[in-house]
Amino acid sequence: MANSRKEPRLPVGQLAIICISRFGVPLMLNSFPVYLLTLSEPALLSSFNISTDTVPYYVGVCSAIWSISTCVTAPLWGRASDSYGRKPAIILSNIIYVASVLIFGFAGRLWLILAVMGLLGFAGGMTPVLHTTVAELVTEKELQPMAFSLIPLMWTISSMIGPMIGGFLADPAQKYPNLFGDNMFFLHFPYSLPNLVVATPFVIGCVTGILFLKETLKGKNSKDSGLRLGRVLQQLILCSKMSKPLEKIDEAEYHMLDQNDSATRDQSSDRTSYEEEAKPALLSPSTPSSSRWLVSSLFPSSIFTRQSMLALLYICFLQTHSKLFDEFLPTYMQAVPSPSSPAPGSTSPPPSLISSLILFPGGLSLSAHTSALYLTAYGLSAIFIQLAIFPRLAPYLGPLRSLRIASFTYPVIYLLTPYLSLLSPFTILRGACIVVLLAMKACCGIFAFPCSRILLCNSATKGGLGTLNGISSSSQQLMRAVIAVGVGKLFSLGMERSVIVLPWWSLSVVSLGGLGTVVWLRDESDREEEAGDASHCVVHKDTMDEFKKLPDTIEKSAGKAVEGSVEKSVDAVKSGIENAITSAKNSVEEKIGTLPSKENVDSQFGSIPTGVTSGELDEKLSSVLIKEDFEISIES
Repeated sequence: MANSRKEPRLPVGQLAIICISRFGVPLMLNSFPVYLLTLSEPALLSSFNISTDTVPYYVGVCSAIWSISTCVTAPLWGRASDSYGRKPAIILSNIIYVASVLIFGFAGRLWLILAVMGLLGFAGGMTPVLHTTVAELVTEKELQPMAFSLIPLMWTISSMIGPMIGGFLADPAQKYPNLFGDNMFFLHFPYSLPNLVVATPFVIGCVTGILFLKETLKGKNSKDSGLRLGRVLQQLILCSKMSKPLEKIDEAEYHMLDQNDSATRDQSSDRTSYEEEAKPALLSPSTPSSSRWLVSSLFPSSIFTRQSMLALLYICFLQTHSKLFDEFLPTYMQAVPSPSSPAPGSTSPPPSLISSLILFPGGLSLSAHTSALYLTAYGLSAIFIQLAIFPRLAPYLGPLRSLRIASFTYPVIYLLTPYLSLLSPFTILRGACIVVLLAMKACCGIFAFPCSRILLCNSATKGGLGTLNGISSSSQQLMRAVIAVGVGKLFSLGMERSVIVLPWWSLSVVSLGGLGTVVWLRDESDREEEAGDASHCVVHKDTMDEFKKLPDTIEKSAGKAVEGSVEKSVDAVKSGIENAITSAKNSVEEKIGTLPSKENVDSQFGSIPTGVTSGELDEKLSSVLIKEDFEISIES
């Protein structure tokens, strides 16, 4: 009989909406450093009154403001999504992103840019809600690597497109005078065009989220006017021939969500009871233990296990060193070596081996356009790895082994990055080394980010997935804020003192912290499978023990059966013999009762002659009786 169960499928439509909502964030973050905080074109910095040497410091300050704002708001986003649903949180964050990007495009002062970074960080606290939604949409283990890799893939693609938007669309009146030279709008607001383009995915994500995104939190998806409006618009815009398949797809996705998300239902019910327990304390915040309740509600101890804490700590290290590498990379590419130090490729001999390996100026002296091309190659390599290598290799290696391999590779990448400055500029060798190094970094990110999220979600207890993801985002942003300022200072110091290895080696040290954490990580889903296999082994052992006892059992049962059969047979024979004896006795008695009297004998045999002895008479009588008895026996 064929198996009627359908293979699990990814909810492509829902994941597409989540990817659109995530696409704009790295698009914005990777577009503005190319045209705003750059070292190769000091004219862009004149309105902010900051020197070239302090630009890396302000890069770290912007990153720190973003991280601190996200750190403070991420637990609140997680708790709000557990209480009010995932969909409202995603839509609200998209609205905040649109407003922030538009303000950023028309900002003319540094303080306003820093304020916008804080607002963007506030909206960025919603990121763990996206991870929670993906975890609730896709519960099948074989589909989790692909589903959890979509958000990092969006980041990679946006990281490739963002620098191109910033490099080619910023200040269009100066770059493209034939098209925008007379446009007063772009003359007054030279950075508005890239931000208008960046705001587009946020607007699309907001609209599609309202109309088509389904709520994954149980109890909050019963009445959704947005979904009903989306169905009406489908019927109005599309013809009936196309709308019917869309309805079938919509129902199929609902059916898939209902049947394949049983774990989510249990989780949601546990979460509902968890919220009901917390509501009385929320209604009375003036109690003496209100501050204690606030801490316990934001950081409940019930959702923290040893493995969840390790996974959370690893993600903090991973997000810190990987994102800081991406943020400081454009600055390093466009940095010009200090004029007080020998330029890269100089023939003057180094005083010692140590100085040649540590004391050398940094910067690749690339233009904004060239940097954008390298970052585009960075993104293309990540897309190739995501589509061609990751789906085939990740299921074979598993999330934990993939994470360990990537963790061993990160320190090597950061150690080698500053030595690109020692290669001769404008050569094929240096270009190839840059591409290879960026491809290695992209490969590590493609494997590390989704695998770490899978381990975190597998280690989470029921009812606290949203809160755990929120605390994870808060913790990693806090670590990133502290380290970003330090790395920015080291970058400026390395530029001034010609010790460019300082910021990159500091990132290597941070990655070693993640490497030390991943050694102790375990995959909880594998433990559950091992426990299931162990239980099967126990059952199998018990079955084998029973099987060994089976011959004795059969022998005893057979003996009892044979013994019972013999006893029944003996009883039957005995009963038959007794019946036969009784019947024969009755027949004899009947015959004896019918023996002829003396008169009959005399009439049959005549009178007994005189002189006949008694012996002769008995012999004759016996012959008659024997004959009659024989006839009686035959009849019986």
